Amino acid sequence: MHTSSSASNELLQPIHLRAEVSRFGISRFVLFWIPVLVIAVAVFDNHGNLDHARNAIGLKRDYIDEVEASTSSRRSKQLTFISYGIIGVILLIRKKDAGRLQNSHASITVPAVALLVYLFCSMFWSDEPAATIKRSILAACIAVGSWGLGRTWTLNDICRAIIFVSGMLLLAGIAAEIKFGTFMSLSESDYRFSGILHPARTAFSCSLMAIAAFTLYRQEKKVLYVLIAIIAIAFTIATKARTGTGALVIASVWLWWRQFSTRGILLTIWASLLLLSCLLIHRGISGGGLNLDKLTRMGREQELADPSTMTGRLPIWEEALREFSGRPVLGFGYGAFWNTHRIRTFERHNGWAFTHAHSAYIESLLNLGAVGFGIGVVVIGATLNRCRKLKGSNSLAASMVTALLLFGMVSGVAESAFVDDGYELIVALIGIAYIAFRDLESDENRPENNLRLRGGFA
Repeated sequence: MHTSSSASNELLQPIHLRAEVSRFGISRFVLFWIPVLVIAVAVFDNHGNLDHARNAIGLKRDYIDEVEASTSSRRSKQLTFISYGIIGVILLIRKKDAGRLQNSHASITVPAVALLVYLFCSMFWSDEPAATIKRSILAACIAVGSWGLGRTWTLNDICRAIIFVSGMLLLAGIAAEIKFGTFMSLSESDYRFSGILHPARTAFSCSLMAIAAFTLYRQEKKVLYVLIAIIAIAFTIATKARTGTGALVIASVWLWWRQFSTRGILLTIWASLLLLSCLLIHRGISGGGLNLDKLTRMGREQELADPSTMTGRLPIWEEALREFSGRPVLGFGYGAFWNTHRIRTFERHNGWAFTHAHSAYIESLLNLGAVGFGIGVVVIGATLNRCRKLKGSNSLAASMVTALLLFGMVSGVAESAFVDDGYELIVALIGIAYIAFRDLESDENRPENNLRLRGGFA
């Protein structure tokens, strides 16, 4: 009798699962695609610019008044991020997953909430209180939206969302450069693949796509993801963005290193050295030589007096740190440092205008001071510590989120993207929230938690 009952349950289980899929398919589809489309619209609207594709071969852009650009606030941007925040609120208050909030990892969530509160409090000592309030509301929308998605999505959903958004950005960029006749103009020494974004942001987008594809390959073993990763890496290199390329190498090494045996690691090193030796021998025989200086610059010719280069950043950092020394504890208020006066002053001293410090670390110190910067470090440290503890359970999610944070920390040395209101920050916050809210050892293996089984991104 017991055997008959067990057999009946086994036969009924697929029917029950199909009923659940049918019942919740539409809602689960919406839970994936609406947030993804909102993120894509936000990125296109906030950072998309066809001038990047038009000037990919090194032509100078028309002069843009950075003061006007930084102080103007597009209604479309506000509506997009407010919509993103509303989605996050809905996901966070869903009764279906209400128990998850009680299981959130306090060492991550408490300092994260404290940092958000600190952003708003900085209006009291801000140089530009109105700007601080606006930026804080925007940051709150991004944080709440990302926190809701990190709590709701699975690892596969996060990776597929990254591949979709980054893939759309890449395809739009290729189409734009083809339209302007600049695509893959390799004969031009100043050519950098840009697409519709700045080359540095294009490199970041492609790098995130490569990390997501590597993660999905490790989980599903489909060759398609390897091909996606190869394409993403190729276009990252084509941007000639040294910061993004270097950060991708470090993140990828972390993601893959522990998957190889000692023998595999030694073979990889040996094969790399052999390939390098063959290259040197070939260059020697052909008489071409090897220009190490040009190699380290990834073929870029213009290196002086350009804020997109390391040489050009040094004066920015020196002057910014000089300003920071006057208010090191609390900073100048979130989003308040780059006001009209300072933008004009930096433009007069350095010969070009800009609205960020070209370093996530310096930018954070200027806006939040040592106190806010310290709280942010606690959030990152707690997340990495949580990931480290989950290593024993062979958690792929922990490896992926660690790789994302490593990528952000390395690229943050010379770029501000991960502390800006954009795609990179959204991805990082979703990853942090995922670690904070999920029991990674059990949730990933539950069919009811996989959006693919309920109408998600297949």
